[in-house]
Amino acid sequence: MWRWVALAVLILALILVPFALFGAQLDQWSMAALERSRSDAWLTRALVIGLLAIDIFFPVPSSVVSTFVGVSLGLWDGAITSTVGMTLGCVVGYAFGRRFGRPATIRIIGGPQMARLESGYARWGDWIVATTRAVPVLAEASTLVAGAGRMRPGRFFMIATCANAGISVIYAAVGAYSANASSFLLAFAGAVVIPGAALLVERTFASRASAASSGAYVDPK
Repeated sequence: MWRWVALAVLILALILVPFALFGAQLDQWSMAALERSRSDAWLTRALVIGLLAIDIFFPVPSSVVSTFVGVSLGLWDGAITSTVGMTLGCVVGYAFGRRFGRPATIRIIGGPQMARLESGYARWGDWIVATTRAVPVLAEASTLVAGAGRMRPGRFFMIATCANAGISVIYAAVGAYSANASSFLLAFAGAVVIPGAALLVERTFASRASAASSGAYVDPK
């Protein structure tokens, strides 16, 4: 049990320590840079994609960024830009987890438990990836673990891309509507409410999955 706790602590530290150290500064820089880029659509696209691509390791305010791009570029242009950036972030996280996270995970939890992790992702990986994409911290953690657990790349990227597209459309729609209504408060509210709703959905699916599998899974020794 303590090995799983150690693994969870390591993953959370990898995600949360940069947030604690640089979160406020990066928030301010990101929003200032986005505001300056509003007069150049291509610069906005490049900046948004870059910010979302590094979100796996840096405390980028991704929900605010994805909402802002809807304000700046409109619904569909903003949604496509956000989807590309979020999916590139998944590529980075998955590759890092597979290349560097896997050896570290094996050292922490051991080979038999690693087999259990792989089995869990083979069985529940689709739901884990799909339901955590809009949830801060869990989105990054599930991507890293998917790489470490060797979830099939094609399957992972298909599900992650579809989930990213759905999330991006919602954020961009909130941003585009708020721009038309001249209400940035609505955009900010959407950036806060959507992750909260996603967390509620994720917890609901997680509890159902746990109930369905209780007693049916034998831990390999």
